[in-house]
Amino acid sequence: MTTLAIQAESYYRDNNHVVVFVHDVNQEKQTVTYSPVGYSWEITTAMIIFRSRFFRFVL
Repeated sequence: MTTLAIQAESYYRDNNHVVVFVHDVNQEKQTVTYSPVGYSWEITTAMIIFRSRFFRFVL
């Protein structure tokens, strides 16, 4: 069973094997703040775009 909820403090990966760490999920604004592993800068994007690109996995 899969869940569509994006979890903060979790790792996600895309089809190109880019691994990102989710710092914050804002349900009210429907945004996700994440950063690629190994980088200090953060990206904030719409939740629907994040869901279409990334899926959760365990290291």
